[in-house]
Amino acid sequence: MQANQLTNAKKFIQFSDAVREFYTYNKDGLAKIDLTVTQARTLHVLSDFEGMSQQDAKRFLAVSSSTLSEMITVLEKKEFVIRKINKENRRFTLIYLTEKGQKVMTELNRLFEEYCSKMTKKMTQDEVEIFEQLLNKLTLSNKIEK
Repeated sequence: MQANQLTNAKKFIQFSDAVREFYTYNKDGLAKIDLTVTQARTLHVLSDFEGMSQQDAKRFLAVSSSTLSEMITVLEKKEFVIRKINKENRRFTLIYLTEKGQKVMTELNRLFEEYCSKMTKKMTQDEVEIFEQLLNKLTLSNKIEK
């Protein structure tokens, strides 16, 4: 086994599934802010990458162009996002959250923080801090290798 090889990939998958579970766990909370599970996940991504191109969003969310286009259209009708033509390359459309979308994201983030608190409630403060450091390292490692 290589020095930095993951010893139990199933644990990593379980963690990934636990994060994804947030969206289904909070269906009622999402409905209160007029979001479906898919719309919430999409808004989360768009919030993290303000001005993301539709092409990048499609790849990040692993959906087809038509599925993403339909989803963005629905979010536009709800006035959560706006599409703008990229001034540097007019072939690309960039997606931005509107003020209303940012307010919805504030509530979505609050729900997510509550969920994370429940996930880490059996950890000590030191363990939570170590966990956050490891997540930062994992995120940085993923960005470097792309």
